[in-house]
Amino acid sequence: MIKYIYAIIAVAVIGAGVFILTNKKSAETAADGFEFPEVTKVGDDYQVNIDSSQPAPEWSYNRRLEEFDIEAPAGKEGRVVKHGEVVKLKFKMIQWSTGEVVDSSGSYPVEIAAGMNESEQADLLTSLNQSVIITVPKYLSESVVGAEAGNCQQIVFSANMIDLPDMFNSKDGYVLITHIENVYTPEEFKKIVAERLAN
Repeated sequence: MIKYIYAIIAVAVIGAGVFILTNKKSAETAADGFEFPEVTKVGDDYQVNIDSSQPAPEWSYNRRLEEFDIEAPAGKEGRVVKHGEVVKLKFKMIQWSTGEVVDSSGSYPVEIAAGMNESEQADLLTSLNQSVIITVPKYLSESVVGAEAGNCQQIVFSANMIDLPDMFNSKDGYVLITHIENVYTPEEFKKIVAERLAN
């Protein structure tokens, strides 16, 4: 009986340890039948299980990965991203056909304009009198609108995306795992820029 109890405890401890080390996002299917690649988190890293034997999708998709959300900054809990706001974003970008990581924010999140096309993003950059905001594909810019600070998202770029940066193969698809680290109104961000320029 004692051996049996110890066996149960051992299984429970091992199971708990595996859960702590590995967390998976089960497959999810979009309304048109597209199956999102499964995402696994091991430690601080994300693995995306892309079936590269399948062609890259013809349409772009996004979903929230709620179990991978991060804590929002103090005072920004529940803060919803609105069109025209500036989003501080961390990301990892994986090529569909190879499964390789082709871009990443690394330790330095990027700042993007939410909900805008490339021209609108550039105009906002000019109005803020700074060069930190980068222009990104419109689908990524649109995907953060309506999300909240701290949200994790899986964003899938379709093949033949017309505004994909030249450094990438526009005929291929890409999968991004993103975290919204912070969100600012243009007025809030102007103050941040002024502080940066003053230092």
